[in-house]
Amino acid sequence: MVVYSTIQRLSFFDADGGFVRVRDAPGFRRGVDGVSADCSSVVIHGLERRAAIGKVKTDLVTFSWHDASGDSVRTIGSIPGPETGQALFHGREAFLPLPFGNLPSMAVFGDMVYLASGDLTEVKIYDRTRGLVRIVRWTAKAPTLTSADRARHDSIRVQLDTRFGQGTSEDFPASEVFDLPSTKPYLSRILVDDRGFMWVQRYPQVWEGFERIFGVDFGTADSEWWLFDPSGNLQGVTTMPRGLGIRDIADSLVAGVARDQNDVERVVVYRLSDTVLRLRAEGRGKS
Repeated sequence: MVVYSTIQRLSFFDADGGFVRVRDAPGFRRGVDGVSADCSSVVIHGLERRAAIGKVKTDLVTFSWHDASGDSVRTIGSIPGPETGQALFHGREAFLPLPFGNLPSMAVFGDMVYLASGDLTEVKIYDRTRGLVRIVRWTAKAPTLTSADRARHDSIRVQLDTRFGQGTSEDFPASEVFDLPSTKPYLSRILVDDRGFMWVQRYPQVWEGFERIFGVDFGTADSEWWLFDPSGNLQGVTTMPRGLGIRDIADSLVAGVARDQNDVERVVVYRLSDTVLRLRAEGRGKS
């Protein structure tokens, strides 16, 4: 299947690459987020623009199941985000990605969809046919947004000119022009491994407000992940190597992408620690 985002249309192809059908998908612009266990449906999302509250605006993301026939569209749920902040942009006021702002996170595992907002320690789990089946909640202290965070944000902002071309930093105003929150988000990403264990990444201390810009990960520190069994029980917190953009966790392995000193990407595979393997063995496995 292919999503033609500019004309909001889904084109479906079979396993051999043969064309099956095309159908409109109005309001959905961001591509395919996941595929059902039997490959008969896809998850895609749309963005609903919301009015600003002060100098901060939080849009709403809605996820839906779409089957290949085009006869069935089932809304999964909505989560707030991303947040944008009002700032002066090339001489005019505009809403730009808010440094340290809330971002939505999601994952698909078979017929289950996991949705989370970065400002809550909560993940909602939806089944393809039954709807909302579980809400996983846990407690954690919100990380404080400090003056050192702001300073590092502004330092990294200048580095964008070196990495992506002169003038890039002008597209991202300094932190002082935004009404920034007093705390950073709790979480930034969800992954579900092959056994149904949910991995939730704590908001990285080194992103400093550039979470999804250019897909950059300033991985100068190890990342921490909460690990939950398939029933939603917190098993513990584990640490992943710095600079590793994790793509998949299966069996006893973690696969990801890392960059070398020349900014060249390479695939890296690590073995899970004995402690994590024991936690997964003691969990209930697939549910």
